[in-house]
Amino acid sequence: MKTNKQNLLETFRFKIHKGEKQHNGRIEKSHQAGVATLLEGQQNYTLHIYMLQNQEFFLVPSKDDPEKYYIMTRRPTKNPNKKAKFSWNIVGQGKANCRQGCIELHFDLFSAPLYMSIFPLENHATQKLKLVA
Repeated sequence: MKTNKQNLLETFRFKIHKGEKQHNGRIEKSHQAGVATLLEGQQNYTLHIYMLQNQEFFLVPSKDDPEKYYIMTRRPTKNPNKKAKFSWNIVGQGKANCRQGCIELHFDLFSAPLYMSIFPLENHATQKLKLVA
């Protein structure tokens, strides 16, 4: 007999800003350019950039360097016999800057970096997502 086990996972939201790095190293944020989400217990962030509404990006931490991240896209594999469900592509990199409280995001196609806060938005920190297993 199957039972539906329901789990509530907390989701965290983080602002992504456009900005400029000042001569003193401080980042001057100009406006919000997107949002990132992180599910409780996960390590990969999902990035949504407002300019690219239909595209989902993933921020994946490097296994070798705790400050380094990869910005990736994924698409379903076309071969149903393949083990992997998705094909992943690196489209940029990120570097954590704890002093500034952000991850500097460098997309391959953008000339200027974006900055993702490492601090979740307070009003969204308690949002729950219901998963049915």
